[in-house]
Amino acid sequence: MSLIKKYIFLVAVVFAVSCKENKNESQPLSTQISDLIHADGMVTDTVIEILGQSGVRIKGMPAKENWPAMMAELDSPHCKNVKNLIQGKDPRYPKYAWFAKPGVERWDMAYDGKANNIQRLLDLILSPKVDNIKGLNMGAAAYPASSTFSSILLLGSTIGDFQSRINFLNTLINKNKIKSDLSTIYILTGKRSFNNVEKEMLTKNGSIEALNILKADSEKVGLEWVYNQSKKESAFMKLPVIIIDDAHPIGMRATTESTLALFFKQKSLSKDQKVLAVSSHIFALYQYLILKRVAYQYGFEGYVDVCAPALRDSERDAYPDSKKLAMLLDNLARIFYEICLYKEKTGVYPS
Repeated sequence: MSLIKKYIFLVAVVFAVSCKENKNESQPLSTQISDLIHADGMVTDTVIEILGQSGVRIKGMPAKENWPAMMAELDSPHCKNVKNLIQGKDPRYPKYAWFAKPGVERWDMAYDGKANNIQRLLDLILSPKVDNIKGLNMGAAAYPASSTFSSILLLGSTIGDFQSRINFLNTLINKNKIKSDLSTIYILTGKRSFNNVEKEMLTKNGSIEALNILKADSEKVGLEWVYNQSKKESAFMKLPVIIIDDAHPIGMRATTESTLALFFKQKSLSKDQKVLAVSSHIFALYQYLILKRVAYQYGFEGYVDVCAPALRDSERDAYPDSKKLAMLLDNLARIFYEICLYKEKTGVYPS
């Protein structure tokens, strides 16, 4: 069995990956933004329902019978008020937050709530519709609105997620969703040690190469390995590839923002060029908002977009519902932070 086949097999074993994907249709990321806020910055009925199901009331608005007991109340449904509360920065409710506490990884969080309430929140965030309420549909794939890009950015991630991003990009090219003849591939990475799942995966692989990568304990080395193994059978095997390595000082970890900033610092792009970043399902909108803001801050006037594969059924089942919901709410807290920050930097809400 070849090294890449061994790797894919191990990904399947460790993550219980199936080929069955979420059946929800894809939607542009701009649609996801309009599902969250109106043009005036007020949040949508969907967000009000999510807030209500998580114990938050809006002053002057009636509560529904199936909402749990009130834990916090907002003066108005403006996105800035929502952002402050769910980020844990509302001084009236310092213990209320969706955002992960410092030093706590998202996957170690758990939402404290009743089972039926947790399921309702999961449906509102991941599904296109719940009863007569429009859902956020964050489990759907995100396809690029354009087909030609000068730069395609493979955003840094764990080894398993990176493999998924490469596979999705390959699918888009094979289906002519992206015409990549004139594209350059950029791998955005930085200083990060492997997590326990990655270490177990590399150890079980057992090859000399995999064990050397494990010894290096470097995201950059791991992602290069995955890419080099994958490109042998990929539609983009002949495209040039450039590594953008954000080597942070000891004790700091590279982020989506820091690696994107380094990309725009190093590249001189004209406004007629287009940039596509490849992300992962529920995190696509968050990373899209970061990409838009960083591009603006570095003076890039061209088109930017993010694509991502759908959330697989196996990925839905990888965590208990309470942990899954905690990660989704943390992601929403980050999204609202980026929406408000974009408005602060540009004077307009993102679209």
